[in-house]
Amino acid sequence: MQYFNFNAARHAKKSKIKFPFSFHALIATWFYTGRSPVAPGTVGSLATYPLYLIVINSVSDTFSAEKIFMLLTVILTLLGTWAVAKLQKQIKIHDHQCIVID
Repeated sequence: MQYFNFNAARHAKKSKIKFPFSFHALIATWFYTGRSPVAPGTVGSLATYPLYLIVINSVSDTFSAEKIFMLLTVILTLLGTWAVAKLQKQIKIHDHQCIVID
């Protein structure tokens, strides 16, 4: 019987990886902000702020902004799910810390 090695899994999630420039890596790492050496999840979250500002400043009423945010949420969820699956298959590590779109 083979047991799961939690230490190896923890190390793999923080290991340095190299992958070529690709659209799915760009989306999964949210424009490579997930490659930040310090707090990649936080940096990835902060990198969405310009998108928020663009939507808020380009829409005149709150109701339209809410519709756009709901549409963006659906689009980014579908695109992010595809990108994460493709990147995880490429790097052979499940839920690496550089993946910040999840």
